[in-house]
Amino acid sequence: MNIYCDESGGVGRGVMTLAAIAIAEDVAESVLTKFRANTGLRSELKGSRIDLEERTHLFALLGRVHFKAAVSIAISAARTEPGEDRGDHDIDVYLALLEDAITLLLPNTGGCAQILIDDGRYSPTILGRVRGEIAALLGPFGEAALEVSHARAGLQLADVIANTFFNRALVNDRQPQMAAIVAPLLEDGRVQLSVIGRGDVAGDSRLFGLWSDSSCAPAKAGAADPPERQGRSAPAFAGAQAFCAPIHSESHSLSNVACYLPRDSSPNMITPPQSL
Repeated sequence: MNIYCDESGGVGRGVMTLAAIAIAEDVAESVLTKFRANTGLRSELKGSRIDLEERTHLFALLGRVHFKAAVSIAISAARTEPGEDRGDHDIDVYLALLEDAITLLLPNTGGCAQILIDDGRYSPTILGRVRGEIAALLGPFGEAALEVSHARAGLQLADVIANTFFNRALVNDRQPQMAAIVAPLLEDGRVQLSVIGRGDVAGDSRLFGLWSDSSCAPAKAGAADPPERQGRSAPAFAGAQAFCAPIHSESHSLSNVACYLPRDSSPNMITPPQSL
């Protein structure tokens, strides 16, 4: 499953949002194709370039297809402390938002995610760091890549979602209209909203793999879980409000369990049950 990620705003603007959308590539293409046909758009779809009527139409099209999205927002966390470098803080906030949004969506990927990140915000050196940190977060559960947004419909959809929630967070005369546009998808749960705090910036990863012998390599024909792991139910962990699930699908052979923890949890809260 592809997860497309793009951001809007920044430390200098007092608000930064990051949208991650898990959507099949052909579905994303169909939404963009219909939007182009109905609006006459010929250039790249950008949230900053469309009006309210076009934005409403795009969200209506999204409402007709299967997808999941997570939007992570920094408001107080976007403010710099006295003496703090604004550029460095912008990068740290961006990474925290990216990790937060991706982690929210990982349970929807079937255990093997391809994270596609818009490469237009920072220099190649910084983007290399971004890709490396997300790859470290994913570990054996997926891969991270940088992509140009004009070549990927999913990235263009992520751009509009991020821009819409950025404008929704600003106190101005457009805020009620932006809130009304996204309300149906928030209400039906297809879009999750998360606000990070100052303590979340440059925090620890929330993804922990309990077994280390997994990979996202395509499964061989007829491959199955080892006999000792077939039919195992998701383990429960005392002391941590965690989502834990066995990872296996027809397309990928994974003998692992992924656990997604809230930021105020720590690795030492996870104790694999004796049955493992």
